[in-house]
Amino acid sequence: MVNNINNSNASTSSYSYLQYKNKVTGLASGMDIDSLMEKLMKAESAQMEKLQQQKQKYEWKRDAYREVNTSLDKFQKDLFDKYGLKSSWNSKTANVSANNAIDVKAGANASGNLSVSEITVAKAAQKRFDSQALSTQRISETTKISDIQGLSDKTALETFAGGDGSVKSLMDRFESEGFKMTLTNGQLKVTEQNNTTEMSETTKEAFTKLGFQFNTASQQSTTIKDSAGEIAKTDSKLSDLNLTSGKLTIGSKEIDLSEFASNPDATMSDLMKKIKEEGYNASLTNGKLTVTSPNSSETLQVTSDNAVLDKSFSPTFKTTTSATYVTSGGSGTLTGKNTIQDLLGGSDSESGEFTLNVIQADGTMKETTIQYKNSDTIDSLMSKMNSSGAGVTAIFNNGQFSISANNTGHNANGAEISLVSPSPLFEKLTGQSANDLASNGSNASMTVNGVEYKQSSNVFNIAGYTITANEDLKTGTPIKISSTNDTDKAVDKVKEFVNMYNSLIEDLNKRVSEKKNLSYQPLTDAQKAELKEDEIKKWEEKAKAGLLKGDTNINKALSDMRSTLTNFGSGTDNMLSKIGITTSKTWSDNGKLEIDEDKLRKAIEKDPEALSRIFTGDDSTDNKGIASSLRTTAQNAVKNIEKTAGKASSTEETYTLGRNLKDVNTKIDDWKDRLKTIEERYWKQFAAMESAIQKANTQSSIFTQ
Repeated sequence: MVNNINNSNASTSSYSYLQYKNKVTGLASGMDIDSLMEKLMKAESAQMEKLQQQKQKYEWKRDAYREVNTSLDKFQKDLFDKYGLKSSWNSKTANVSANNAIDVKAGANASGNLSVSEITVAKAAQKRFDSQALSTQRISETTKISDIQGLSDKTALETFAGGDGSVKSLMDRFESEGFKMTLTNGQLKVTEQNNTTEMSETTKEAFTKLGFQFNTASQQSTTIKDSAGEIAKTDSKLSDLNLTSGKLTIGSKEIDLSEFASNPDATMSDLMKKIKEEGYNASLTNGKLTVTSPNSSETLQVTSDNAVLDKSFSPTFKTTTSATYVTSGGSGTLTGKNTIQDLLGGSDSESGEFTLNVIQADGTMKETTIQYKNSDTIDSLMSKMNSSGAGVTAIFNNGQFSISANNTGHNANGAEISLVSPSPLFEKLTGQSANDLASNGSNASMTVNGVEYKQSSNVFNIAGYTITANEDLKTGTPIKISSTNDTDKAVDKVKEFVNMYNSLIEDLNKRVSEKKNLSYQPLTDAQKAELKEDEIKKWEEKAKAGLLKGDTNINKALSDMRSTLTNFGSGTDNMLSKIGITTSKTWSDNGKLEIDEDKLRKAIEKDPEALSRIFTGDDSTDNKGIASSLRTTAQNAVKNIEKTAGKASSTEETYTLGRNLKDVNTKIDDWKDRLKTIEERYWKQFAAMESAIQKANTQSSIFTQ
């Protein structure tokens, strides 16, 4: 296959070595110039292809190294998670006389026999409330003004609205005055302010009665247009806008517009600059000139005797949204889709907070403040409470509100769930004004060997046993608890460790001993173009073989791990060999571990704590365990390999193979530029040849006539 690829005719391949095609046709010479150029450029590209193959080798080797590091990293993490903690080597089993009242687990230090009686299960505080029913509903366009709650002087608004006295009539009246209004969720909003006429005091009073506010320090003009009907912009000329005569009075300041008459190029920008010189702010939006006093408490008046600006300034809105208005005859039952605004009124932008004081797992109380917006639904409020970390579970459905403590136990100083201070929101949710929300939590208790234990949790830790109370037990035969060493469980744990270690050793040994296939080099782009996808995959599998053969980094990692195991606990009772774990004497195993199961069982039966001491360390001597020692060795190996191969987040300059890749990429780029120059030279030579042949053919045809 190698020879077939290397000797293939490039002209039959879909791959082309040419950067240009058909620059010379070959009509005069009758030669296949493209085919000749392909062969020439293939020969010229040989050196660049070698560089590309070298680049591929670097990338494969880098990736192979990173695969090794992935295995080493997983190994060191599993060492800690599975074998590095004393709890991992708990091989004791609890023996419990038949009873469903408790669950028992025997810890590593479990000892002795227990007799459990008189069990009381702890309960979490919980209470259900019937929320206050909704007695109102949000207004709609058909709502009569007289039925809206919270409005002052409804009669004046009805007179202003006219028509049938509905909200729609009110909106129509405002629109006739140049103000576009919408009604959403019970709120009136001004969405467009045309100001085609001066806002009358009656209109302004109507807005005020509905809760809209005006900026007394700001006045806005009508839309200013030029003679062609174009809306004024900052670069519009004042002469085109008819603003070069009369006066503009702002508060106590007066601007003579005629001073701009002598400058035909004066623009709106110049007028705004003049206004600012007089101590006021000016802006132009959609052709409307707004003048604002820097003193927010000033009641600003802007007037003009200019025909365009005469009586056209009106106050600007400070708020364009009214309060949420409701009317009687609501929907009744509160649902999770209702908002807090439905309960408390006000605008949807308003916010509030409340603080819960809740019992925790250790029996203490903790305060947690929860913030909300009036636009939040009751359902979203429940979610905020549940995810706040307060330690409660709150649910709501069809007017029923329930709150439960996540932890069991009784608070001797008050309720297990309470409000730190009164909250109008909870008055609506619970139908009560009391701060205590749930106070029926209870503690757990049990009598063990005649001694009474009481606590907030149902999980008791006594004499190395973890005892979980499931049911109350007042009378009957006491429950007997004892523990035995589970030798089978301990042996299986050791086998699991040995298998994990041997699997890693086998993988690393395979990588450093795998033979290279020198006949299989990385495929060039031209060679890949001639092969099917599965053929490329099979070829590259063979080409990747032996990438790390004899690698010093991996051999060092293998050597260091063997040394760690061999030297660990030397001369002490903590040696692995003492419990039947030794290095295989078979040469081909190359450092794998073996287990003498009979010796291991006897060692565990004689000293149940031996495994914990060997794998996690001996507290009495401050000696590290085998898991910690071997983990450090693996971590050092990872760091050492990263110096050569880096990691996914590394930049090329920070590791050896990365620097090699950067260097070879530079050489490849140089070759691409060089090949382009060579190809252009060949095309010029063929073009010259074609031209010469064409000239000779022309001369020959003259002589033959």
